[in-house]
Amino acid sequence: LLQLPPLFRLLQKTLRKKGEITVSVFCDLHTHVLWELDDGADNIETTRDMLRKMHEDGITHVACTPHADPGYRPFDIGLYTERLNEAQEWANTALPGLVLLSGAEITWTYHTAEALRKKQVPSLNGTHYVLIEFAPNISYSDLRGAIYKLSAIGITPVIAHAERIRCILWHPKRAIQLKNELPVHYQMNAGVLL
Repeated sequence: LLQLPPLFRLLQKTLRKKGEITVSVFCDLHTHVLWELDDGADNIETTRDMLRKMHEDGITHVACTPHADPGYRPFDIGLYTERLNEAQEWANTALPGLVLLSGAEITWTYHTAEALRKKQVPSLNGTHYVLIEFAPNISYSDLRGAIYKLSAIGITPVIAHAERIRCILWHPKRAIQLKNELPVHYQMNAGVLL
């Protein structure tokens, strides 16, 4: 049976057919689809257009992950929840089967761990997984220290835009080393692979 990280097992349903595994869930873990929350969708119609396109592409689950910058800009969790619920309500009628999940693309700052501990920013679908964005020029020791600090409070980071982080990009074996030593996952833009 296909072994997936626990985050994906939460979202995945599998079917066995003649010894093959068919994945019936396709999730986009990093989107900026909710309107007027960040530099993503600028209105509800843009949100709906983006969700229609994702649905047409076969995506079944969408993590709605606007930017959150703990300590620099307040994250309006009430407005976020309102927009998420309104978008899901619309999708239930217009795009049957499309599930919207909570989350945020959280910038790593000295305030991030505390904001997560206090639930001031949303984790991915209410789990202990969080989408974290690090500065491209972060040192390897600072990256490792941040991951360690998050894991110490029960958070498993999913590093956003891993392809942009120079200490990993220029030394890819470090990504494997981190994965072997600490609870961490990586998110990359599809264009990097295609």
